[in-house]
Amino acid sequence: MTQKTTNEIRTLLNSAQLDFDQVVNKALNNYLPKLFPSCPFTEDICTVKQCLECEVFKKQ
Repeated sequence: MTQKTTNEIRTLLNSAQLDFDQVVNKALNNYLPKLFPSCPFTEDICTVKQCLECEVFKKQ
């Protein structure tokens, strides 16, 4: 698989008549949860402290 620069990707998307910003936004929204899991209750980025202080966690 060949790595492409941002400008190369932008050119390809423009040729395909796709909006670069929309494609990037969708890709990041799909990828970021894999890097930064979010709390199922608040949708904030999960932290251990947040989980330990969570009312739902305390009731279990």
